[in-house]
Amino acid sequence: MAIAKLQVGDLLRVRPGEKIAVDGVIIEGAGAIDESMMTGSSTVDQSRGDKVFGGSVTQTGSIVMRAEK
Repeated sequence: MAIAKLQVGDLLRVRPGEKIAVDGVIIEGAGAIDESMMTGSSTVDQSRGDKVFGGSVTQTGSIVMRAEK
């Protein structure tokens, strides 16, 4: 799906090495996510219920997230 067609509430699967397209919340799975570009923090372990930021990159694990912005 093209990023221009994403809407709030859409579910997206993000695999290791992929960039997170939009801000959202993890609803399934877990993984290490490199947020250094957004927050200055290095890799952060995240799982269900955690917020993720567009532009960050998954390092390990696969997640399903719900688009919020």
